[in-house]
Amino acid sequence: MATTRVTRSKRQPSSKEISEQQLKAKWTTTLNKILVDIMVEQVRCGNRKKDTFNKKGWKLISDNFHKRSGFKWGEEQIMTQYDVLKKEYNLTKTLLEQSDFIWEESTGTITAKDEDWERFIKANPEGDSLRTNGCPIYKELSTIFSQPPPKTKRDYAMTVKEEISCPEPLNIICDPSSESEKMEHIAGSSSSHKRVRRGVDHAIAEAISEMAMASRQRTAAIEELNGRFSILDCVRALDEIKGIEERTYYMALDLFEKRNLRETFLSLQMDKRLAWLSSKGCNLSSSTTR
Repeated sequence: MATTRVTRSKRQPSSKEISEQQLKAKWTTTLNKILVDIMVEQVRCGNRKKDTFNKKGWKLISDNFHKRSGFKWGEEQIMTQYDVLKKEYNLTKTLLEQSDFIWEESTGTITAKDEDWERFIKANPEGDSLRTNGCPIYKELSTIFSQPPPKTKRDYAMTVKEEISCPEPLNIICDPSSESEKMEHIAGSSSSHKRVRRGVDHAIAEAISEMAMASRQRTAAIEELNGRFSILDCVRALDEIKGIEERTYYMALDLFEKRNLRETFLSLQMDKRLAWLSSKGCNLSSSTTR
C-alpha cells in the first residue's frame, strides 16, 4: 500500500485565515512569551530548518507549551501563531531599521517622535500596535527567525569606544650626532605618547559617563511614566465597582494589558468607568459604582 506523506504548505496564510484559526486560541502577552522561549530553546537544539522547525521541533514545542501553559492547543494553532509572530518580527525589524526609532530592551517599548510615528503608521497601519505596546519579545524573535539580536545600549557604548581610536605617533626620522641627543629623542617620544594616551583615555571615560547618565535618565523617565498608570492601580479601581461578575472582572483585566487603555480608565471619573468598560465590549452588568 502506498503511503502519503503529509507536509505543511509553505504558503503564507492570509490575515483572514490567521484570524479564523485563532478563534479557539486567545494569545496573551504571557502565552506569547512562553511560546517564544520554547522556540528559542528548539533553535539552540538544532531543530530549525530554513524558515521553520522540523517535525521533532514542532512536537517538542507543542508538548512543552502544554506543560508550561496548561493549554493543549494543536500543532496547527501553534504554527499559525508562528506566522503571526513572524509578521510582527518583520514589521518591528522594518521599524527599527530607521534611525528615528529606539527599542528599549528592559521594557520592550519603542520610542520616537510623534511625527515619526505618524509617518510610519501612515505607510504601515498595523504599526499602531507597536507604538502602544512595543515589542518585548523582539530579541527572542530575532533568534527564532535567524537574525542577529538588536543592538542594546551596551552594544552602542562598545561601538563608540571602538570608534575612538588612538592616533599613531608621528614617525620622525632623525640622526642624532651624539648619545645625549638619542636619549633626549627617546624621552621626548615616550612623553608625547603618554600625553596622547591619557587624552584618549579621558575622552573615552567622559563619553561612557555621559552615555550612562543619559541611560539612567531615560530609564527613570520611562519608569515614572509607566508607574503612573500601572495595572495594580487599575485593579484597585476595578475593585471599587460593585456587582461585577467574575467572568466580566477578568475580561476587564485583559484591557489593562494596554497602557493607553489603563491611562484612559484611570483618567475617567468614578461614575464614568463602568460605562466606558461596557463600551469596550466587556458586557458589564448595569450595576452602579459606589
